[in-house]
Parts: sequence; structure tokens; C-alpha cells
Amino acid sequence: MSTGTADAPRRFADLDTVAWANGRGVTTTLAAGSTEDFLRGSLFTTPPSRAFGSDWRVSVARIDGPSEFSTMVGFDRVIVGLGHEPLELVVDGRTELVPPLSPFAFAGEARVRSTSTATTLDLNLFGRRGVAVGELRVGASTHSAYPESPKLVVDLATLDHWWTAGPFAPQAGLATVTIASI
Repeated sequence: MSTGTADAPRRFADLDTVAWANGRGVTTTLAAGSTEDFLRGSLFTTPPSRAFGSDWRVSVARIDGPSEFSTMVGFDRVIVGLGHEPLELVVDGRTELVPPLSPFAFAGEARVRSTSTATTLDLNLFGRRGVAVGELRVGASTHSAYPESPKLVVDLATLDHWWTAGPFAPQAGLATVTIASI
């Protein structure tokens, strides 16, 4: 339960889906923006159609089998597979088997491809290196590097999401995304 204030949930089903930067998949932006606007208290500042030009972005992508990920030069990325099977990734030639609901970090410059054959969803955090940092935590993980920063809380069953300010006690079935400025 949150000890700070929270805004009204946004329904995932009401959001628009856009093509990946490389055109090989689709993504739905939950929140994105510049660190300057974020520090002024504007938590969702960028229209989803322009989210790729933001300092930070939180999105849900659909992976429809084997596919190449978009290269995001200058960004640090974290991905969490939301399916029941592990994400099978090849990152710069190295095979990674990422368990469901486990955050996996990599550089945006990395050449990444999914070798999984099943369709799955994943939750993503992008932060422009040197400008924005963040963390993506799943379930009842208790440690946060940024305990006082606002958090985007995502219901993993519905993908509905809301912002909460201040400390937040993580709960099973939820993911929390924290953005901080450098």
C-alpha cells in the first residue's frame, strides 16, 4: 500500500499502440517525458506518438515470436517478460534466458533479438544515459535506490497503471517503475 498520494489509474485498453522504431513489432507507451518536466511535477509529458524522443519511457511491447529489437543508442534499458515462459534473448551474441517477471538490463546500443517462438508481452523502461536513471521492480521487492521519487505502478494482470508519490510498499502482482534525474 502506498504511503504517498496516487493519481487515478489509466486503463491500458484505452491506450494507442505504435510500431517499434525498427518497424518489426508494436509497443504501447504507458508514460514518457523529459526529466525537466518530470522534476516540475508533470509525470506524463510526451504524447505516445513522440515518446521515442523522450528522456525516459515506460512501455509494454508485444513480441510475436523471433524478432530483432530496435537499437536505442544512448539509452539504458530494462525489460521484464510478462508471460509464463522465460524470454529467450540473444544480446550481442550471448544467449540469455530471462525468467518471467525478472528484470533484465542491457545497453540500448546492444544488438538484441528474441528467439522465443511464443507471443508474449514485456514491460520496458528506457532512460537516456547521463540524463535519467530508473529502476523497474516486480512484486514484493523491498529495496529501492530512489525511495522518495514518484513511481509508476503497473497492475501486471490488467496493465492498468497510476503514479504515486513518495514511499510505496511493493505488492505481489504489481510492478513499480521509478524515474530519477541525474
